[in-house]
Amino acid sequence: MSEYLKDFEITLRIDAEENLREVELGTELRHDAFLCIREALTNVIRHANASMVTLRIYEFENKIKVKISDNGCGFKPENVNDFSNGLKNMCSRFQKYGGKVEITSEIGLGTSVLLEIPT
Repeated sequence: MSEYLKDFEITLRIDAEENLREVELGTELRHDAFLCIREALTNVIRHANASMVTLRIYEFENKIKVKISDNGCGFKPENVNDFSNGLKNMCSRFQKYGGKVEITSEIGLGTSVLLEIPT
């Protein structure tokens, strides 16, 4: 993932829980998780004007959680237009597994995307 950001002068920090248990995820779920993480990073590149992204992976309440946070310009989620298919696709990908995506952002404070993957 850091290779994906290197041409944009964005530092990627990966914070994975030390005692994260090994979980078998199906091929489709793994692929959808990858696409959501890539979409979140693409949004950072295109829109955030960030210098740092943190990708945090941890387990909580029988769910794998992946949180992608940036230190960019942020946005008002209510102002995202109806044509932002990337954000809508991220949310719909995880609903079919019983998971969810939460997007939080504030002007001047960056954006966080939290993926919850049921195990």
